Amino acid sequence: MKILIAGPLPTSKVSGGVAVFTKNLAKEAADEGYKVLVATDTKRKKSNEDLLLNNIKLCSYCNVYRIKKFNPDIIISSLYYSFVLSFFNLKGKKIHILHGFTTLKHYSLQKFFIMHLIDKSISKKYDFILANSKFTKFINEEIFGNRVNGVFTIGLDSNELLKCQKSNGTKSGVLYVGRLVKAKGVDKALLAFLKLNRENSFNSNFTVAGYGNEYGTLVHRFDDNKNIQFLGSIDHSKIQELYRKSKVFISLNPSEPFGITYEEAIANGLFVIAPDTGGQVDFLTRYPGRYALVNVDNIDSICEGIKKGLMSNLSNVSKKELNNMSYIKTLKEIIN
Repeated sequence: MKILIAGPLPTSKVSGGVAVFTKNLAKEAADEGYKVLVATDTKRKKSNEDLLLNNIKLCSYCNVYRIKKFNPDIIISSLYYSFVLSFFNLKGKKIHILHGFTTLKHYSLQKFFIMHLIDKSISKKYDFILANSKFTKFINEEIFGNRVNGVFTIGLDSNELLKCQKSNGTKSGVLYVGRLVKAKGVDKALLAFLKLNRENSFNSNFTVAGYGNEYGTLVHRFDDNKNIQFLGSIDHSKIQELYRKSKVFISLNPSEPFGITYEEAIANGLFVIAPDTGGQVDFLTRYPGRYALVNVDNIDSICEGIKKGLMSNLSNVSKKELNNMSYIKTLKEIIN
């Protein structure tokens, strides 16, 4: 069977959840024996020559001739790539992947309406619309009136899962990994951490890895505290090392569509602190004793979550649980 996967791919300078999803799904499909063509933009294509080693073909998403000649049985696409491909008149089953939802908090009014018009157009031309969480499905269906046929779970890279199985050693401190934007609530996490250290005589450390428009503000506000370290944007391999050394992971976006960092943290044996709303809730509830859901508008609630995490004593996640986080499961869920 031939599968066309369309979406962004990571580059040396830019990476994101959707880009990693596109690359990992393509690798898994190739490993499972499918013929795979990845349609992406030219810049990202040139930065992902390693995909060719997995017998995956690459082309520009605008290359109508290459894509039609490939004649895919299944098309799995994300973002605006789905909109472009909807004009190609391909005969295979078309699956559009919803990675989140458009909100006025993060988009201008003009872009908000344009995105919803595109969503409506895709819905008419695609056979299936799949969401990355029940929360994403709910927002798109009930709030925006978009059709959603089902839900799948995003997995983790197979090489990362192998490293998680071997993960051991002493863990300590609190970790945040991700973009530094207001929605992530990093300032609230840091305020709660400082309050906990001050009132309970904790002497823990908080490491912040990531970059965004809040970076300068956060550094100016908190960098004079010796227990807080800002690493800025760092290589993904170094992030894995941070996961393995840290004890608690925290991220506080109450409207997170899924949150791949929560899954990475659980896989690496960390205690996770997350909002009591968002797409991560369904995922985390599969791992009792390994998380705390908090009220992001209540510093004391966040403090209690951090305290519970620092006082926890977790063993590594089992091999069976790690297998449930693999891209094999993701691919099978989407195709089924």
